[in-house]
Amino acid sequence: MEMHLDKLSLEEIQHEMLGVLEQFHELCEKNNLQYVLAYGTLIGAIRHNGFIPWDDDVDVWMPRADYDRLHDMYENKSEYLAPYKLCTQGNTLGYPFYIPRFSNMKFRFISETPGVEDFDIGVFLDIYPIDDFAISIKKSEKCVKKVNKRNKIYAVYASKNEYSNAISSSIRKVISCVLHFFYGDNFSIINLRKIKKIMNKYTTPNSEYVGVICWGDSPVAHKRKDIFSDGKMIRSLHEFQGKLFYVPK
Repeated sequence: MEMHLDKLSLEEIQHEMLGVLEQFHELCEKNNLQYVLAYGTLIGAIRHNGFIPWDDDVDVWMPRADYDRLHDMYENKSEYLAPYKLCTQGNTLGYPFYIPRFSNMKFRFISETPGVEDFDIGVFLDIYPIDDFAISIKKSEKCVKKVNKRNKIYAVYASKNEYSNAISSSIRKVISCVLHFFYGDNFSIINLRKIKKIMNKYTTPNSEYVGVICWGDSPVAHKRKDIFSDGKMIRSLHEFQGKLFYVPK
C-alpha cells in the first residue's frame, strides 16, 4: 500500500505548533511546571502578539528541575501524553540534538536540510533547559565548549552524512561506524551521562548567573535575579495567537 504524504504550508505548521504549545501549557499548569516563551517565539509574542510571520518553530525555556520532572513523568506515563512525545536522544532513534522536543506524533518530520537525516518526530516545540553556570564566565565557557563537543560527537553518531564536502562526509561515516560498532544503541545513554558529569563538574548550585548550557558554542549568561525569585521564574501571561502563555516578566 503506497503512502501519500501532504506537505504542510507555513500557515498550517504554525497552526499545528500553536496546538502543541497549548497542550504543553496545559500539561505544565496541571503539574505545576514552569516555562516561558523564548528566542524568536518571545520576540513574536511581544512584537506581533503571535508568530513572527516567517517563523516555523516554537521555543521555550524551562528550569532544569522542572524539565527533569517532565522527563520523569514522560518516562513513567508515556501513554498518558499520547499522541504527544517528549523526544530525546535516549528515546528517539537518530535524534541528533541535545535539547528535547515536545512533539505531536500524528505528523511526520522530513528533513530538507542537507546533512540532517530524518528521525522519528512530528510537529514540535523546542525546550531549552535553564542551568546554573559556574562561579566565573571563564569556567562557564569551558563547560559549554565541552558539552558542545559531546553534542557534535553525538550528531555524527546519529547522522553520519555531511553536506560540506566529500572528505568530511567520509570521515563522519567512518567515525559513525566505529561508534556504532563499539557502543551499538547505547551511545546516547553513555553520552548523556558524560554531559551530566561535565555539568556537575563545572556548574555551581545557586550561582549568580544562569543560562542554556546544552546549546551553542559560548555561554549567554543571565543574572539569576532577573530570571528567578526564590526559585520561581519571574513571569507573566502574555497574548500569543489569541491565547495566553507565559513570558519572562
